[in-house]
Amino acid sequence: MNRPAPSWPLPQVIDVDREFWNGIQAGRLLIPKCRDCGRRHFFPRPACPECLGANLEWEPASGRGTVYSFSLVRVPRAPAVRAHVEAPGAPVFLVVVRVNEGLRVRARLGGTRPEDVARGMPVAAAFEPPPGTEFKLPCFRPV
Repeated sequence: MNRPAPSWPLPQVIDVDREFWNGIQAGRLLIPKCRDCGRRHFFPRPACPECLGANLEWEPASGRGTVYSFSLVRVPRAPAVRAHVEAPGAPVFLVVVRVNEGLRVRARLGGTRPEDVARGMPVAAAFEPPPGTEFKLPCFRPV
């Protein structure tokens, strides 16, 4: 019996983060900034976590930063990701990157070997569709 290949889990785009995902599809990392108190924050949410104001705007980020922490995913739950991990030379690293704007952004790390991943490693944002889809997800790559 032939089963369809499992699909990579993709985010459900909602009003709160629609602008973020539109930016990713266009190859830009956008971060929310509160017009009332001037604070940037990440992840997208309906109100500023500092002053609770809802007067938010989207600001382009440099996309550059350093690895703050990381984890090698050895047993992913999603079948498509599991198939990717089991393929030769396809580790999946999840990283928390401290971007130059001072925020911590979570994403996948690509373009490196497991032995080269380290805290403090300089990285830049990339925008790539996972296997089997055209929807781009943010990831980081070493620079």
